[in-house]
Amino acid sequence: DLKLPQSGIGTGPFLADRNSFDKDRGGTFTRRPDYWKKDQFDNQLPYLDRVEYTNLGDAAAVFAALSTGKLDSGGVPAENVEEFRKANPSWQYLTVLGLSRDCLLMNCSKPPFNDVRVRQAVSMALDRNLMLQLGRSGLGAVTPAVNPAMDQFTLPAAELRTFPGYRAPDDKKGMEEDRAEAKKLLTAAGHANGLDLDIVTSTSGTIYVMIAETSAPQLEPLGIRLKIVGQEWGVLKENEDSGNYQIAATNYYSGPEPDLHLQLYHHTTGGRNYSKLSDPELDNLIEQQRR
Repeated sequence: DLKLPQSGIGTGPFLADRNSFDKDRGGTFTRRPDYWKKDQFDNQLPYLDRVEYTNLGDAAAVFAALSTGKLDSGGVPAENVEEFRKANPSWQYLTVLGLSRDCLLMNCSKPPFNDVRVRQAVSMALDRNLMLQLGRSGLGAVTPAVNPAMDQFTLPAAELRTFPGYRAPDDKKGMEEDRAEAKKLLTAAGHANGLDLDIVTSTSGTIYVMIAETSAPQLEPLGIRLKIVGQEWGVLKENEDSGNYQIAATNYYSGPEPDLHLQLYHHTTGGRNYSKLSDPELDNLIEQQRR
């Protein structure tokens, strides 16, 4: 049954011990004896005979397990890295771009975001670099449709910074021009006096509230007034799926393949098209890149 995770087939350096896996606790991987790759000195990879993966749930639990020697390595959110460094400066730290994305999700199926001019105005008014600094301590990257972790498929950072709303931090003139144009777009869409909107976010993580809190003052000069509404994570996801929201501060994970980022989230028929975007021209472009 290919719908079951246990039916997965891979060609990586480790074999999953299917009997050991539990979705809440983790599992064990053992060395693949016939793995094809060697290192630069012609040594057979992987080096390790076994990897035990443990799902601990949050950064505090990972910190405690690392501190007591129960874990050899562990992943923590960017906002916790400095805390870890101060407490354990001798540890080795490796920073990598993940495949998740913090984002503002605008519901394109209902007013006011069914008008592309309103969506453009919001996008142009945001300082994404500031949000990255405040929310993730600068550990991450400003992200286009395809995550920069897949650098062979994404837009180069230099090109991305030429786009409205994605300017370099020192491009003050460009950001001022973007915000002036955003104000014009909002007026043309019939909202010269601004908008009062509810922005929903999760109460289960400070990063999501931060996205909402840093968005509010950036949109206020346009006359867009955001009221932050906290929801439990499961409730938030249900509302996103059903379209029961106006704008949401949220996070998504797409996997290490560019088509997942494009078709899954931005095509009319995409299984995670929570913004309810439906654009025939965009659909056609996404379908072309799949061929």
